[in-house]
Amino acid sequence: MSRAGGRCEGQVFLAWGRCRETATEADHVYPWSRGGPTVLSNGQALCSGHNRRKSNMRPPWWYVSALERRRVGYFPAGADLRVLARMNHDELAARAAWAERRTR
Repeated sequence: MSRAGGRCEGQVFLAWGRCRETATEADHVYPWSRGGPTVLSNGQALCSGHNRRKSNMRPPWWYVSALERRRVGYFPAGADLRVLARMNHDELAARAAWAERRTR
């Protein structure tokens, strides 16, 4: 939320601009319900309206590209702008351990 300046990262239709609403919800760019990891690089700050409309849809390539382009204007200098739905080794191990605990 702080990297987004407290403002929704959703796009304004056709203008490729940024939503002016306050970000109230954290969202997985690649949905968790479809295997998207809970990692910072797969997150975005959205207003409730954008989050409800997005639901659990997988984003098309152009949405991800536009989000990364918009982030240049408001992310702190040096912050990674990329949207990645990949987990590193430690995150994969933590997810496997969580899944194993759930099955017990």
